[in-house]
Formats: sequence, C-alpha cells, structure tokens
Amino acid sequence: MTVMNEIIQQKYKDFNDYYDLGSLDMSQYTLGRTRFQLENFVLKEHDRPERMFLQAVTELKNLRDGTIIDWLEQQKIKIEIKRLLATGDEIDALEATKKQYILGTMQENMKNREREIKVLADVLKKFPKMYTIEDIEAAEADYWEKRLTRQMSEDMVGAQTGINPGNIRAAIEANTSVEQYLSGFKQHLLKQFNSHALS
Repeated sequence: MTVMNEIIQQKYKDFNDYYDLGSLDMSQYTLGRTRFQLENFVLKEHDRPERMFLQAVTELKNLRDGTIIDWLEQQKIKIEIKRLLATGDEIDALEATKKQYILGTMQENMKNREREIKVLADVLKKFPKMYTIEDIEAAEADYWEKRLTRQMSEDMVGAQTGINPGNIRAAIEANTSVEQYLSGFKQHLLKQFNSHALS
C-alpha cells in the first residue's frame, strides 16, 4: 500500500508542478454544502418549523445512507486491492494503484459528508423539539397555505420586476442587502392582490 500511496502522492505533485500550483492540497476543497447553504437555502425553503425539521432529517438520512454505502464499498475495494497485489502481475499492480486512488477520493468525500452531518446534527438540536410524523402532518395545511401564498407573491414580484422568482426567494432566504426591498415589495403586492380579490 505504501508504494501505491507514494505513486499517488507523486502524481499529485507532478500535477501541481506542471500547472504551477505549488503545494495546493485540493483534497481540502472538496465539493459540499456549507453551513450557510444548508441553513439558508435547504432549510429556509420551508415555511414551517415542522417541515424544516423534516428536511433536516431527510438530508441527514441521505448522508447517513451514503456514508454506510461508501464504507461498504471501501471495504470491498480494500479486498480487491489485496487480491490484485497478491497476483504479482504488473497490470494488476497498476489496477490496485487505481483502486487505491479511488479509495482516497471516496475518503475525501466522506470528510465532506461528515462536515454536512455535523452541521445538520447541530441544526436539529436548535429546534424546540423533535417533531413527530403526527406533528408534521398536523401542520401540513398551514404549511401549504403559507408556501403557496409565498410562491404566488414571489411570482407577482417577479412579474413586476423581471427578476426570476427563484432568485427573489434566494435573496430573501440569504438575507441579502436587497432582501428588505424585495420582502417589502412582496408584501405590498400581496396587499394589493388581496384587496382586489376581496372586492
């Protein structure tokens, strides 16, 4: 395994040297969602705490399942590497090195998942309670009332401003510098809409 790891490390160095990247360790920059993304764009998409909780649990379950499947796959790859190395064949040795590289990328992805899991576990602890399926079901009518009204108002703002409703929602969720303007305009249009609908 040490020889394979040395080959892989040399390939990383060769890549960095060729492209003049110095000692940049790209494994530290793996893709994944940041705390900001998870809190503002994943959870705030929902208009009730019960649904935010459900989203957090669903995200956490998907991350858990991916972690377990990846762990099992890593165990399988380790066995395959041992078997390939045992043959003494040069092609098998290269194949084992390739599998060792794949194993390393999987471990990088696990770090990514672990970071997201920690964020979501922390977020779950901030909810006033652990909502049950019954709690979530009981809040559904209010949830959909709020969500559909919000989406309709964002569509109205989009029609008036030419701004995509998804971008309006994202600006509000992220509490950007234009959030107050967009929220105020949205409320203004909703009042107009309601007054015309009632008259």
